[in-house]
Amino acid sequence: MSLDDAPYVAGLEDTRIRRILPLISISTDHLGAPRLIKGCCGRPVRVRWRDIVWMLMSTLIEILKRLFLPRVELSRVERTIFDSVVKMLPPREAEIWAKQLAVVNKIHRSPDGKEINLFSMRRGKSDFPDELCFNLREPFKIAVVDLSAGKCRLRGRVWCVNGHVFSIEYKTSWKNFDKEAVGDLTVHCHLETSPVAG
Repeated sequence: MSLDDAPYVAGLEDTRIRRILPLISISTDHLGAPRLIKGCCGRPVRVRWRDIVWMLMSTLIEILKRLFLPRVELSRVERTIFDSVVKMLPPREAEIWAKQLAVVNKIHRSPDGKEINLFSMRRGKSDFPDELCFNLREPFKIAVVDLSAGKCRLRGRVWCVNGHVFSIEYKTSWKNFDKEAVGDLTVHCHLETSPVAG
């Protein structure tokens, strides 16, 4: 196939091309500029260096995001506590609560298992979107949640700071409870403060 016959892929945005990029070979002209890109399917397409650079930079950015902002997941205990709180809130506040948890991309868990802190990191600092914050901005304890499974007991105090969910504080280690608790968890949630959506 000649250069004129080969289709041009602008920006390499074709997902098929992106998937096979590690398996391609590139032929260049006498000046070293890429002329044809040949995929594993054997069908060549025209390409420019800037397209290749664009795709490699996009891949690098995704790798850096995964390294420095890895996807966070709540533990079974944390998820149970937050779910019990949202059930106690009015519909509007419950919606805001769920959205706050959805933007959390960093969780710090203390080594002793007695506290966790939640962050929404943007541009290298904690920055919860204002539209997802409650009107009450000073720190307040939103709920106390008691968990039990057999003889295992755990109490978590849930705090909000600057209008958003921020931490769970435990009297004893949640890690020990999670290891020892077997079967379904019994949950009792007492709402301490009812926040008001912004």
